[in-house]
Amino acid sequence: IPSVPQLVTALVIEQERMLIALPNYLIHQVMPFNSEHLQVSNQVLTTGQEGYLWEDEVLPLVRLDHHLHINCHQRDTYLQYRPSGTTQSVVIINQNEQRCALIVEACWGLHQGVMQQVSGDINLPTPFIGCFMISNRQVVPVLNPEFLQEVLV
Repeated sequence: IPSVPQLVTALVIEQERMLIALPNYLIHQVMPFNSEHLQVSNQVLTTGQEGYLWEDEVLPLVRLDHHLHINCHQRDTYLQYRPSGTTQSVVIINQNEQRCALIVEACWGLHQGVMQQVSGDINLPTPFIGCFMISNRQVVPVLNPEFLQEVLV
């Protein structure tokens, strides 16, 4: 039986000139990045791990560029769809009652689109679980929530 596409809402982010979708149920809050909130805390986090101060709590910080090594040479054609005012952002992720702060190059906002599993001979890289097609017909990989969990361990 072929997989049936689902209409879902996802947050589309940009990292290393690549668009990535985050399932909406993971998103707690999105805000502009503030370098003054960066922390290195030995009490809450693993020794030497970066944290991000949010509402008087130091959250573990995930920098996607340290964990995703994207080797595609993307053309700038996607930039024609880039929303104005996009800037480096922090996405507060809430997963399994655990929160973390994810720094991204730009946030394209929430989009409704079709999500579908990829089938065929070529598998998606481990950090991704499927594809999300946004309204301008761009296909965007969906970040696997388990990948974020592994990064935090």
